[in-house]
Amino acid sequence: MSKLAEKVALGPLGPSKLVVNPPGQERMSDVLDDFVSPYADSAATKEEFETLLTLAITAWNAALLPEAERSQMLEEVLGKGLPGFPKSLRKDLRAFVDELIIRKLTHFAANRRAIVDFTLQETRAGYHLSVASTLESPPG
Repeated sequence: MSKLAEKVALGPLGPSKLVVNPPGQERMSDVLDDFVSPYADSAATKEEFETLLTLAITAWNAALLPEAERSQMLEEVLGKGLPGFPKSLRKDLRAFVDELIIRKLTHFAANRRAIVDFTLQETRAGYHLSVASTLESPPG
């Protein structure tokens, strides 16, 4: 967890305090794990699982945006953020991210927390996922 705290503190949002497992909030590591579970078997290595998580987080956060902003964000991330990738691969990635967005909106719509960062550590039992996210906005 200390590695994640360092990443968050030095991240693009500037100095931030990491709140670990805030009361009344579900663990975002559990939520993200549930979110990617239908696709997890396709990731044979840690690197592939990290790529899956990165794409899932991109989709999750995009789903929180209004549709017009969502398209722009995805174009920047998947278009400009992947120079050197063939266009055919970008189309496949976009289709997969769009599928994940639909999954987020269908099965996780009530969760409005943005995912800021994650770490994935290998353990004897598999992987240990730690997730940094925003807090749930208060109702009203």
